[in-house]
Amino acid sequence: MRKSAQQRAQDTQAAIALWEAAGFRVDRRVAFMRDCLLRLGRGKGLSTKQREWLDTLCAEGPPTPKGDPALLARIVHASAHLDTRGREALESMRSTITRGWKLSDKQAAFLTKLLDEAERIATHGRWKPSPETRAVGLFAAKVVDSRPMGWKGTHPGTVTAANRILSGAEEADEWTYNKVISSVGPAVREYHKPKFEEGELVWIAASVGGYQHGPVIPAGTMALVTGGPTAHLGEVGYPVLAGDKATVVNGKLLDRRNPKALI
Repeated sequence: MRKSAQQRAQDTQAAIALWEAAGFRVDRRVAFMRDCLLRLGRGKGLSTKQREWLDTLCAEGPPTPKGDPALLARIVHASAHLDTRGREALESMRSTITRGWKLSDKQAAFLTKLLDEAERIATHGRWKPSPETRAVGLFAAKVVDSRPMGWKGTHPGTVTAANRILSGAEEADEWTYNKVISSVGPAVREYHKPKFEEGELVWIAASVGGYQHGPVIPAGTMALVTGGPTAHLGEVGYPVLAGDKATVVNGKLLDRRNPKALI
């Protein structure tokens, strides 16, 4: 039977919803249907073989799910209580089980952890950071965010976690905070125990500034610390006032002694 592009798009959309509800969200056949729907939405045609396979998938519907029905039901229930990261992981493992495949030992352990976490949230509510944890997490996230692009390119998971905290997303769970805070351990330790206090007089131990990093301040300049630890180029810096120049200087480049007097 011939179909118009509009009818085929409607049938495909309905089929995708049916397949996803059956646990096949992470499946190449569903991915194929999504791709066809996108093409149809853009007014692009499908090849004869693509139309035939698409119509067959829409007409036949999803296969009968395999795996333990009780476990699959528990996964569906748990998804409602987890954040995006947890839901995506559960959906991927649900698809594996639905197709009759076996989870690896690592996946099985992770599934158990996610299901237990979902039950805890359902019983006691979602984890929320205390004001102190929130403050430390924000500081750590800013340190991560201020690191160079080269470092960020090799630590995508940490960067994603930091962005969740910086955005204020409610889905920034305990795992996210722990990941970000532990990734910048030395900076967090200095946050709790600052090397310098606000109002303290210090010396600039090495020339700082220039090339978009604030005003140039030569070594041996006396400065006044005007605030507590802050994220600065991937490490810990301190806001200072040197004469009429306000800037942020890496704590490693500040000294309580005049460096010139040591020469």
